[in-house]
Amino acid sequence: MRKRAAIIGGGISGLSAAWYLSRYNYDIWIFEKNSKLGGWIDTSEKKFFFEKGPRSFSSQRSPDLLSLIEDLNLSDDIIYSGNDARNRYLYIDKKLQKIPTSFLSFLLSKLTRKHAVTLFKELFKQRKNLNDETIFSFVKRRFNEEVALKFFDPITTGIYGGDIHLLSIRSCFPYLYELEQKYGSIIKGMVFQKKTKKKNAKGPLFTLKRGMSQLLYKISEEENIHIVLSTSVEKVSQEGEKAILHTKNVRSEFDLAIVATPFHELKSLFPSLPLDSRSIPYNNLTTVNVGINKSNLLMDGFGYLVPRIEGEKLLGVIFDSNIFKEQNKKNQSRLTIITEEELSNNNLTEFVEDVLKRHLNITDIPAHISYLRCKNAIPQYCLGHKEKILKVKNFFKERYSKILFTGNYFENVSVDGCINKSKQIVNKIENKFKL
Repeated sequence: MRKRAAIIGGGISGLSAAWYLSRYNYDIWIFEKNSKLGGWIDTSEKKFFFEKGPRSFSSQRSPDLLSLIEDLNLSDDIIYSGNDARNRYLYIDKKLQKIPTSFLSFLLSKLTRKHAVTLFKELFKQRKNLNDETIFSFVKRRFNEEVALKFFDPITTGIYGGDIHLLSIRSCFPYLYELEQKYGSIIKGMVFQKKTKKKNAKGPLFTLKRGMSQLLYKISEEENIHIVLSTSVEKVSQEGEKAILHTKNVRSEFDLAIVATPFHELKSLFPSLPLDSRSIPYNNLTTVNVGINKSNLLMDGFGYLVPRIEGEKLLGVIFDSNIFKEQNKKNQSRLTIITEEELSNNNLTEFVEDVLKRHLNITDIPAHISYLRCKNAIPQYCLGHKEKILKVKNFFKERYSKILFTGNYFENVSVDGCINKSKQIVNKIENKFKL
């Protein structure tokens, strides 16, 4: 007899959990409160091709995503960027400056060469055995304040959209934290740490030809995966060996439930969780897709980030038409502007044209402008994040055997990190319940 499993949340965490679970003797129901699957993953293929959410992935750091794509027989749809996608810029002193990609270019670049002495001094700074500290505090202590504000601030906003004065170095950049703990120096650790050999990739970045929505559709087509859209789960509980879900006027029993919601929704489902819903805050972002009927984007590379000290209203710009040229339609330029601003139709055009003119010297009128306000877009790993997650894990471990949870608020906000966490959860189920 086939078992029944429920997954609450139809983002990439829930969908990948459903896929891994579908290989066993389970019928699976995914409950999604919105009218579409995928969370922030959303592809538009109209006059201009755009991803409104995640769009490019590191070929070297996305093993679980690549494995999932292969499992779904989508490998032939993978497209790779050219090597020039490695070129990235910072908008500093009112102009774009290329980030060095080698030690020699670091020494020669006007942007970084003055920091060579700072890096040398870091070798001799004393290690501090701190349990945690903010990214700003860590970088200022190991290097200096300028390095923190000019370089680590935009890197952090590019990944988390967050504030280096609030976010945890141990949770956001565990690699750097561990280098200091093990070697006493970041630079020394990078020199002496063994590098693992990785498979050669056809390009530094990859995506799917028709966008990441392909992944969502392929999973949802599985015979034993059933999609229930526009349906909120109001309560989850366990009675004996059954997980109980309550939707509007409906009570359903399952042999297993996996909760794949954002943290604040997890708290609403389990009010006795020993953390406030704001314990793991989320930031809001706006993505603005801009299409121009002309190949007038003269900068090569991936795009650029903007340190907050520059006083601009945007966090960065992605050069979509440069990264994956196969997704261009005729001669056109495609860009995505990322900002924390809450834009409206009234100020959208003015904002876009100002950025294009001042930053990129583009004066052509865009043929397409659209925006998406992403509320609660990315979880923020603030100080004490690891301790908070431990409390959540212990809460479930002590109370529930048939209810598990996954999501991007654990230790990795990337798509690959979400897939990896869901794979771990299903492996845990396999070992515990001998599927």
